[in-house]
Amino acid sequence: MSPSKTIENECNLEPVQKEICSSVGEKKAPLSTNHTYPPSTASIKSLDKVFVADMILNSQHRGYYTLVRLDPNENLGSGIGIGVDETGNAVGIRMILQNGHQVYNEYLGDAKFLIIKEPLYKSLPGTSAGYISVFHISDVMALSHSDPRLPQWWKLQVEMTIDKWRLVGNQAVREKKFYSAISCYDQALLQARSDDDLRTLRLNRCYARISVQCFDTALEDANAVLKQYPENEKALFRKSEALYHLRQFKDSQKTLDRLTTLFPHNKMACQRLERVRDRMQEEAGNYDFPAMLKGTSEPTKLDRASFIGCVEVRECKVRSRGRGLFLTKPVKVGELLICEKAFSASLMSIHENIDQSLPGHGLDTARDYMLRDCVFQLHRNPSQISVFTELHSSCCKPEKMSVDGQPIINGILIDSIIGLNCYKFPQSRDYHNRFAHADPDLEDYPKSAGVWILASYINHSCLPNVERAFIGDMIVIRAAQDLPAGSELTHSYISILGGYQERQNGLSGYGFRCDCRRCQADKKTPMACHEKRLQLLDDLEVENSKLATINSKIVLKEIEKLLEEFDATFQLPASQMPRTEVYMELYISILNLHRWNMSAEVVTMVRKLLTFSGFHVRTSRKRFRITHWGSVNDFTVISLAYMWKAYGTVNPLLCDDVEEALKLAYEVEVGEGTSFEEVYGELRPTRKDNSTADT
Repeated sequence: MSPSKTIENECNLEPVQKEICSSVGEKKAPLSTNHTYPPSTASIKSLDKVFVADMILNSQHRGYYTLVRLDPNENLGSGIGIGVDETGNAVGIRMILQNGHQVYNEYLGDAKFLIIKEPLYKSLPGTSAGYISVFHISDVMALSHSDPRLPQWWKLQVEMTIDKWRLVGNQAVREKKFYSAISCYDQALLQARSDDDLRTLRLNRCYARISVQCFDTALEDANAVLKQYPENEKALFRKSEALYHLRQFKDSQKTLDRLTTLFPHNKMACQRLERVRDRMQEEAGNYDFPAMLKGTSEPTKLDRASFIGCVEVRECKVRSRGRGLFLTKPVKVGELLICEKAFSASLMSIHENIDQSLPGHGLDTARDYMLRDCVFQLHRNPSQISVFTELHSSCCKPEKMSVDGQPIINGILIDSIIGLNCYKFPQSRDYHNRFAHADPDLEDYPKSAGVWILASYINHSCLPNVERAFIGDMIVIRAAQDLPAGSELTHSYISILGGYQERQNGLSGYGFRCDCRRCQADKKTPMACHEKRLQLLDDLEVENSKLATINSKIVLKEIEKLLEEFDATFQLPASQMPRTEVYMELYISILNLHRWNMSAEVVTMVRKLLTFSGFHVRTSRKRFRITHWGSVNDFTVISLAYMWKAYGTVNPLLCDDVEEALKLAYEVEVGEGTSFEEVYGELRPTRKDNSTADT
């Protein structure tokens, strides 16, 4: 017997805890009390209904679903809304992600009726009442007013015609309540019979879906109209928009070519065609870096396409490394390999809480943002799920990706993927500029975080062969040395400056120990040798502090002696085993010598840094050539800049060669060469004609 309206309106906020009645519970598995649970993969047809009064506190009701009507004007605070089941019992509803972020209002919007699959019923602190906690948004199904699963007394009592539903939907669009509009158009389409009605409603729903970034379903609407009306102007335009935002630029361009041919006076379509042609150029590797750089000292999400060069994902020979990114042809140092748009990025101009304790990304608030962003992206556009969930995670891959025609959004899996694949990053040009000018606040420079699908396949090495840079939310990967075809691309997930144990500790959050050539050599090195290196580094720090205050040849000789002793602790040459631990002290020595205007000594010390970095350099009175590139990093780039300046005094004939090498190193480290003059123009050498000595 259906409850009366009187009972329906009497919301009992303190339901009595009861056992599930035997008639419902006998065929179901025991109730789970696990508060971190996977999303429901059950079809709604296989679930039985459970009422609020029959729920058990602090239990998850596997094998059941509950049906509630939301009260948009009532809530219990802390992001907890109120729903009423069909017996009149009220219950709090809280939708959160794995990080505790509230998404109740964001996800539910104007929804009135919900099915919650396999609900977790928790106790509300300080009361005897309970609330339903939802961790996975795909466990919630929003129902329309006419859904047959609703009790009759919840349904609209006023008859709604197609025209009424359309008018209400159009008003919702004007009020920017796009989810409500979509629901209205859904209802109208159920009644539509004429081709004109179907066309109009699908076009309207397509617009609303684009407005809430549901591009997959918007594309379906546009294609449905074009199947019947292949030259419909609005359908062609909206199809091109959906394709563009799904990053299917080639198909978007084809659609716009057809649209502008049929309707050459459509100015918006012509503008969109120019935009998508720019994206096609970028997919070929042709970027307008000056335009990209505008304003990116404050991070900006860029409307750019991704370029994928001569790389492919393969299984690594060492099974424990999983999949990696490999070259399909030989490349030269500085060659652009990848320029990829982030799948999701949190930019620190907005999110500024930094937690350096988190491995790999170190950004708590940024990770919160990306989890929310990825969950909603994948729910709105299920076509992206398989690409994203192929990334490495600590979770088992789900067997089912959808149920009842809807995507399954596994928040636990998404959070794990973000944690193991996201980069923390500064804006490379701005960061390098501050580094080059010894900004005292560099340690506090805000770092953003992001996930890039293809770049995530690049494995770690403490001897990386590529460098990554960041412009807005784009990652730029360039070859740091000449590489043959078949080479696996590697970069370092951590600072390469530390010793063996420090590096291994830094990688612990990723769940592996590095076994690269450098780590193998370090592991075999006696502990006494490691301790000697640490002592030598301490001694170098002391001598550098002296050189900062006195222009002393004696101090400089002591520094050179300590560097020779440090080099002698290695069995392999620097070309095979760069002396990365000493980069900082070498750089400080170069900086001190530059400040004392000791140009010849600057040149000598930079040569030493390049050698320790694995470079092979040949010089004569007229030529400076790098015959083998070693480790490219901020230290080597800045040191080359000081050498460039010093050669203006020591041997101006070499300035052009050094400038060429410097610009290439800068492009590798920062991702582009456009901003070189802005950063290093002040070091451009004033050439003196006094260079006759061989260098």
